[in-house]
Amino acid sequence: MDRGRESKKINEQRVFELALGRTREHGGYSRRVVDRLAGEVILRDDDESPDIVLRTSGKTRTGVGRLVGVEHFRVDQLLEERKNQKKRNTRATAESFSAVARWGSEMERMQNRYSKDQVDELSPALLDDFGRVVNGIHQAYGNANLGSFVKAFSDSFDNHLNNVDRYRAHLEDLRNAGEEDPLLVFLVETHCNYSDLTLWEGYKNKGLVDGYLPIFTELVRVIERCRGMVDYVLVAMCPVAANDVVDAVLIDCMNPRLSLAKAKVPICEYLGSNHGIPIHKGIVSHMVPRDDGEEITFWPVVDQGEALSPEFVFWQDVSEFWRAIGLRRAGQPFTANHWVQMFLCLVGDYADRDYSAGAEFDDRWLYLWKKEMGEEEWQRRSALYERKADLLCD
Repeated sequence: MDRGRESKKINEQRVFELALGRTREHGGYSRRVVDRLAGEVILRDDDESPDIVLRTSGKTRTGVGRLVGVEHFRVDQLLEERKNQKKRNTRATAESFSAVARWGSEMERMQNRYSKDQVDELSPALLDDFGRVVNGIHQAYGNANLGSFVKAFSDSFDNHLNNVDRYRAHLEDLRNAGEEDPLLVFLVETHCNYSDLTLWEGYKNKGLVDGYLPIFTELVRVIERCRGMVDYVLVAMCPVAANDVVDAVLIDCMNPRLSLAKAKVPICEYLGSNHGIPIHKGIVSHMVPRDDGEEITFWPVVDQGEALSPEFVFWQDVSEFWRAIGLRRAGQPFTANHWVQMFLCLVGDYADRDYSAGAEFDDRWLYLWKKEMGEEEWQRRSALYERKADLLCD
């Protein structure tokens, strides 16, 4: 086995074990289901699928064990379009973050070693190179929205569902006489950063860490297509530019919604203006140094491309805020982006009082609510929101 394939196999096993461990930490139902998948790995030729095969011992109804096949694939939140390529490069942006770190270290070394005049002379080539890296990140963030992530998620599932018969045939070839029917698991390694969202369950809310993937309704619909073909989906949640598994959830494909309810994992709606459309598509042309007298910093120069008007984005978020009031009252989980969360914190209680299902939001209400609460209370709430205080939205 060459080094590339060996490294891939090692990473698949690592992600699988970490995901099992994270799921087991939730206890209860999650721990019991995860224990069904524990077993000894069967070593096979590196080109065979599914990627990992384990044999359990005595953990089945008949007590004779069974095979568990695990097919691994990765889905990234940040997608980078590349010319003359049919597929989007899903890892390029994450790898760019590493390049940014290396570039930053080099510039820091130069600044410590050379005078400011020398830095200006040495930096053009690095500035051009770094500009290209930053542009990849900028474009990926500009294109990132829930719609693009769901499409990548769905496409990956479809590609692997097309090969289910082959996966199961390979498991049958390895099956011992008397063993129960093999289980097939999709191990989905997601890389995302939704830390700018707030997760609401009723009137309780919490922030999200980099890497945690809220289980959006759209994702559940994709997983529901696996019923009768795949037994479980194990989602390993990783940061956008790192390989740690920050959390995981194991979902029974026979009834994903019931499985998530038993695991106490909320299925949530995504509320925010960047639900299905890119917010900005400017191009980073190059980097420029700025000298403030004490240190040198470098800033991207963005050639403004297609962008949504601030007014359009604002009213999209206001509309989503009104939806949030209805979902919160109904106890239905949702995530709120920055602006929806701000409205909830500043005037959510007033909106809750005046909410009427089916009524359209009137922008005059914002002015009336602010006037009613008074300037002092408005400033207090604004300060709490800006500091992201623990008592936010109390």
